[in-house]
Amino acid sequence: MAQIKAVNPDLLVGGPVDAWPSSAMIGALLKRCPELDFIAWNLFITGSAETPIAKVFARTSKLQQEVERSRKLSREILGKEIPVMVSSYTMNFRAWKPPDVRMASPIGGVWNALALIYLARADTFSGVMYNVLAKDCGMFGPRDGYAISAGMLPKSVDPELINVRPLAHVHE
Repeated sequence: MAQIKAVNPDLLVGGPVDAWPSSAMIGALLKRCPELDFIAWNLFITGSAETPIAKVFARTSKLQQEVERSRKLSREILGKEIPVMVSSYTMNFRAWKPPDVRMASPIGGVWNALALIYLARADTFSGVMYNVLAKDCGMFGPRDGYAISAGMLPKSVDPELINVRPLAHVHE
């Protein structure tokens, strides 16, 4: 941390950028690096397309709970609250096996709206989706096979067409 700040003291430094870190992990990080500017980590709701959509929606409240838990830990350990950055979030971190076509359908957009509501309620510093190319959990791209499989695009779609998924429209 000191080496990074030595290059440019205005840089903001955070971590751990892990998927669902435990309270013990966040606590240890805050004790070891009390000068952190923010806590950053990835939040994923499920790891399977076979998770019933009702369960996916029910689990989405965890986004708010986990961000609030991190901020509470910073208050308890550091005596001050530091921001939480959700460096990646999505309804399924393993959307390719089995294919989760919900990511390309309107349900993905509805889910993203709910996720953003929970992140906003938690006063999240930043919520990022960095998977841009629409293969499995991306936001848009050419020949979106998942959107074709979900019935959102015809099989004969122009291969040059850039499909913007409902999830991306909501994120914008």
